[in-house]
Amino acid sequence: MRNLRRTLPSLNSFYIVEAVSRHLSFTNAADELGISQPAVSKSIRQIERNLCVRLFTRQHRGLSLTPEGEVFCTHVSAALNGVDKAVRQISTGSEGQKIRVNVSSSFVSMWLVPRISEFKSQNPSVLFEITENHGDLDRHTLSACDFTTRIGMGDWSDVVSWRLARERLYALASPEYVRAHPECMRLETLQQANLLHSTEANRSRMGWTEWFKATGTPFASEPDVLFSDHHSAIHAALVGQGVTLGWQHLVGGYLQEERLVRVAGTMVQTEQSVYLISPRDRNLHRQHDLFREWVVAQFRQDDQLPQGTDIYESDITLGG
Repeated sequence: MRNLRRTLPSLNSFYIVEAVSRHLSFTNAADELGISQPAVSKSIRQIERNLCVRLFTRQHRGLSLTPEGEVFCTHVSAALNGVDKAVRQISTGSEGQKIRVNVSSSFVSMWLVPRISEFKSQNPSVLFEITENHGDLDRHTLSACDFTTRIGMGDWSDVVSWRLARERLYALASPEYVRAHPECMRLETLQQANLLHSTEANRSRMGWTEWFKATGTPFASEPDVLFSDHHSAIHAALVGQGVTLGWQHLVGGYLQEERLVRVAGTMVQTEQSVYLISPRDRNLHRQHDLFREWVVAQFRQDDQLPQGTDIYESDITLGG
């Protein structure tokens, strides 16, 4: 250990090496660690000087690991993960049983809140820290949570993912609105209804234009009402303001309670799926496994296609 202290004078050296080896970029590693890019570059040069070996090859478009760097960084990463795991295992109190979830406001209110008491009743010692987001997570926000969700193809390198369900969208309205506007019950006349639109600045999702395109129905309409959050459009539909699009995995509770009904007898299904994801470098423990298994089981239970609905396939891929 005395020789190691002379070679790598601080634990911070290990963190810098590990971050640079993951990002293969001094700039990105500096952003993650909250220090300057020159400080990272200087630290790596000092470490290489102390080790008398080159860890990284500097290239025009970034870095690559040397063979010696591959060996060293693999062991450094394993050592840091081992320390992190040991700390978590010996931690006492609520922090050791906490689950950090960062999902959209729609997912919180429409999916998680109605169900979370069931999980808590089965696992009373687990505490939740729930954060609502209004766009796809950047890497810093992602690294601070245990779980979030994404819609996409599941081929992400920065996370571990568990497929939950296909992305499916219905046209939805309240029973009161349907009685007053029967034209919304047919796809051919749906555009005569008040269509509620939503667009989110930091998240790309299917809207009415893409939905009608998938059904082969011409669509050219300026939105009468445009919300900056999908959750607001759902609320407007609940109080009888018009017809909104709703994702199957979010609106199941409203459909069961008959607060919303499917209109136009139509569903659009994309090639994408909804995934539960966790940062790839996160060490998950028993409470995380229990939560993940519970979420997957809940989705499997609810993932059923309604009868008497025309299903259209869409090859449009949006979002992360």
